[in-house]
Amino acid sequence: MFSPDKQLKEIILEEIRSEPVSISGLVRKLKSRGIDIHRLVLTGYLKALTDTGVIREKAIPPSKIFTPVGPKEMTIYEAIANACEENGLDKRRATAVAVYTLERLFHRPIFRRELNEMKMGETAELKHAPQATVAEARRILAKAGYRIPESEPAYTVDGEYEHDSRAVLTSALSASYRLSYLALDTKQLTL
Repeated sequence: MFSPDKQLKEIILEEIRSEPVSISGLVRKLKSRGIDIHRLVLTGYLKALTDTGVIREKAIPPSKIFTPVGPKEMTIYEAIANACEENGLDKRRATAVAVYTLERLFHRPIFRRELNEMKMGETAELKHAPQATVAEARRILAKAGYRIPESEPAYTVDGEYEHDSRAVLTSALSASYRLSYLALDTKQLTL
């Protein structure tokens, strides 16, 4: 039975996740769920989903088979935030370590929108970056196509966060590239 709470896209993705399917096969599956959609309309919809990168189309003459595209890649901000959580850092320390790490990676102060991308907020450990440095960072980001409003603050952090930063970077890289199977589970500290 058709559920008006679910979008057609979600229903199609459910159907093609279980097995790759052709247009006619998908029409049959949708009809069995109570969704009566014309084959030509569905073809156009599938073409739009393919063009937007939601599904993948593979030609197997005489038909086309549709499969879902894998999960989207994580941004550096999501990877750093997840790694802070994975390393058991409390919110305040995680924010400071994330800013420290990104500041070292990008060689510039970190803007509020970048904190928002990591779902982190301003904490006492963060210091407002000097205006000259912020202006230079805005200029560099504008060249790259990112417009940062003059009113948006940028932060830097003082303190010793190198050890945590390395742990966070290691976790982020390991998760992003699925490297955990290559690493030793334990380290021998003494003989």
